Amino acid sequence: ITWPPSTPSADASWGRVTFANGIFVAVAQAGADRVMTSSDGITWTARTPSSVLAWNAIGHGDTQTTIGKVVIIQESDFTVVGEIESALLSGTGRLAINEDTGETLYAVANPGNFVVIDVSDPTTPAILGSLTDAEISDPTAMMYNFGFAFVASFTDSSVSRIYVITPATPVLD
Repeated sequence: ITWPPSTPSADASWGRVTFANGIFVAVAQAGADRVMTSSDGITWTARTPSSVLAWNAIGHGDTQTTIGKVVIIQESDFTVVGEIESALLSGTGRLAINEDTGETLYAVANPGNFVVIDVSDPTTPAILGSLTDAEISDPTAMMYNFGFAFVASFTDSSVSRIYVITPATPVLD
């Protein structure tokens, strides 16, 4: 794709974008319409989510996070399917989905909380396990690959590797 300058479909504080299942999805923390989609990454359509939240992250797997809450949305119409709240999820969040199964979501938030969430039934997501360590505070990015979650930290420009084969007891490797 050649990315020409373009105007978003709505005036908002756009912060994150992801690409999944042939659709770009962008989310914003403020503004009237805080979700927009595009099939080509150039022409964007404003979407009205079922609730007005300060969206600060979005991850592959139809999931986004807000402060203290993970909300599962239906990709086709952006309706809320399920949600989970926890103090472990407070702070700036980053998400990664276990692409091997699509049933486990990993969330990392300040101050260094790593949370494993079961999303096999998206209507009732549940925390399976967690880990708290200063090494993973101030996360800027996260990804899952072959039994490990990788968390990039803004504070010290490091990447931490977390072993997640046993969801109830993630281990900083």
